[in-house]
Amino acid sequence: MVSSSDYYIFQEENNKIGYAIRNNDGALIEFYVLDKYIPGSNGFFRQVLKDLSITDVYCKSFDSLLLSN
Repeated sequence: MVSSSDYYIFQEENNKIGYAIRNNDGALIEFYVLDKYIPGSNGFFRQVLKDLSITDVYCKSFDSLLLSN
């Protein structure tokens, strides 16, 4: 599932602050931001949904960041 997916890195001032993984079917497989950026993660998440045309979200039950957005 992940090996045939697209990876996107979030950066701020050339520093990696997180990533998203989208599969070929338009599903978000993973969403992650560093702890420092969790308070603003909802904005990142909404931008990912819009910019990557996400149609579905695959969420693991232990993924508290994704579940909270």
